[in-house]
Amino acid sequence: MLDDCGAYLPLGLAEVLGSAGVDVEVISRFAVIGQHLVETLELPWMLPRLAAAGVTLTPNHFVEAIGERRVEVYTTWNKRTRIVEDVDTVVLAMLRSPRDELYHELLAGGTVPVHRIGDAVSPRTTSDATYEGEKLGREL
Repeated sequence: MLDDCGAYLPLGLAEVLGSAGVDVEVISRFAVIGQHLVETLELPWMLPRLAAAGVTLTPNHFVEAIGERRVEVYTTWNKRTRIVEDVDTVVLAMLRSPRDELYHELLAGGTVPVHRIGDAVSPRTTSDATYEGEKLGREL
């Protein structure tokens, strides 16, 4: 799995897959796997669960190429490459896009005031969405 967002979602998926007996390696260009979970205080709870699920964490790496049953990864510090063999599936956690269908549907209905926050505006971290929700709540 390539985690290029540092958020909860790819690690949660890695935990589910690992707990189901799947061999999972999370590769991330960041120095800390799940770096955004540090600010929400979730990382100290997530890391032991990933370890219990047998998930391998590989920070400071990125994917160079995906081939048939193999993935070439490299270290971000020195570009040293290694090949991961016998790969069945590659999950890419990157390039997220907003989900605002419900907002537009409610807006078109025009029966209640509607506000858009969090990932409905643009994909962002949990702490950003929480802040926006609190701010909107105080404004109302």
